[in-house]
Amino acid sequence: MSLDCGRKPEYPVRTHACTGRTCKLHAERPPAGNQTQDLLAARQQCYQLRHCAAHKASLPQWVRMINDTQMDSGEKLQWECKAIGRPRPTYHWIRNGLPLTSQGRVDIVNGELTINKVQQTDSGMYQCVAENKYGAIYSNAELKILASPPVFVPNPIRVIATLGKDVSLECKPRASPKPRITWKRGDRRVQPNKR
Repeated sequence: MSLDCGRKPEYPVRTHACTGRTCKLHAERPPAGNQTQDLLAARQQCYQLRHCAAHKASLPQWVRMINDTQMDSGEKLQWECKAIGRPRPTYHWIRNGLPLTSQGRVDIVNGELTINKVQQTDSGMYQCVAENKYGAIYSNAELKILASPPVFVPNPIRVIATLGKDVSLECKPRASPKPRITWKRGDRRVQPNKR
């Protein structure tokens, strides 16, 4: 005996709550002699699951995902992933295949990940996982922390100045992380003063 879940039963008999919402449950009156109570119960369950799933339950779906990011050492990383689903998804984070938790410079609140003062060791593959009882979805991104020594272009710089006039020198080396700059004249460090 086959069960046709595609046909909507004819008579509403009661209201049934599933996953937090009330869904109408329908049933057919069994014809005399050729249909059993087991078949009727199976049809009721079949319609209930289909009806409730259409109105309530769903696998998470992404609204916002994370993207590959390059940063200088010392900067602040803020990633957010967001998903919808019923029931509402919960989130967790993975770095290089291992669970990531809030500690030290790392702060995780639901779908938001913050890493303060990123370092080379923070580089790697990250995953934000959104899941509910119907399944899990993943958003992947790579974090690259840039590191390079200071480079001056052009170097050296020659400046011609007039005695008694102001002169301005610029120091903008390319480097990651951002370098600390000090000035020297010959072997002596130049200290800030009124001039």
